[in-house]
Amino acid sequence: MHPQRSTSRPEIKELRALRRALGANIQRMRMARQMTLHECAKKARIYPLTLDYYEMGRRQLDLDMLAILAAVFGVKLAGLLVFPAEEN
Repeated sequence: MHPQRSTSRPEIKELRALRRALGANIQRMRMARQMTLHECAKKARIYPLTLDYYEMGRRQLDLDMLAILAAVFGVKLAGLLVFPAEEN
């Protein structure tokens, strides 16, 4: 029997926040290139709903998909992982 997973652990909250920030980056890059959700999803060869889930931080991206999206946007993989400074 597996121990129950706690969703209140700080690490889990940090991972969720990171996933949301990454999704916001993807959406920002897509919109900066004036691509619709459908156009971007087609280029990445995924369903638009999947891309929408990535952008909302509801689905975890794997390294392969990060690389594909970086190629779609014409940036290096590290470019997807650069987050703007938080406004105070």
